[in-house]
Amino acid sequence: MFNYHDGPIISCEDDIIGIKRYSEKFGEAISNWKKKESLVITLNGKWGSGKTSIINCAVEHIENNIEDKPTIIRFNSWEFSNQNKITEHFFNEISKNLKLKKK
Repeated sequence: MFNYHDGPIISCEDDIIGIKRYSEKFGEAISNWKKKESLVITLNGKWGSGKTSIINCAVEHIENNIEDKPTIIRFNSWEFSNQNKITEHFFNEISKNLKLKKK
């Protein structure tokens, strides 16, 4: 039984539109980045096209199947109403995820 809703899928177990294989390959491509520089990825598409579902499945694949996991920091600029402080929020999120302390 499927629970249809108007939001992203949280787990690939809920994939009924066929994004699992693509998401797994996407997760593997992210995990295979071994260069010294950091990697920044954006996924662009129309509202409701499945961007968050793909990200959720890719991250799930990385967490469950990749031994040498990369540090993944999610940042959604739409979550912040004060766009004037978006840069501060961005770097605070990086700091929090990398467990750095403010000086």
